[in-house]
Amino acid sequence: MTPTERIAEELVALGVSGDGVLVVHTAFSSFGGRAGAPADLIAALRLAGGARGTVVMRCMRRLR
Repeated sequence: MTPTERIAEELVALGVSGDGVLVVHTAFSSFGGRAGAPADLIAALRLAGGARGTVVMRCMRRLR
């Protein structure tokens, strides 16, 4: 099982359904490497959200 599939499965087990709105506010670093690359985490959120669901997430640029 890929990290994307595993995370999507865990989100569904937590109650994320494929027809609602999933609001995400997290730092990728909080996953401690368990999510693969950032693109894998985004894919997992979209997979758990389903074709009819909506994923809303904030994007922040790190100030230098």
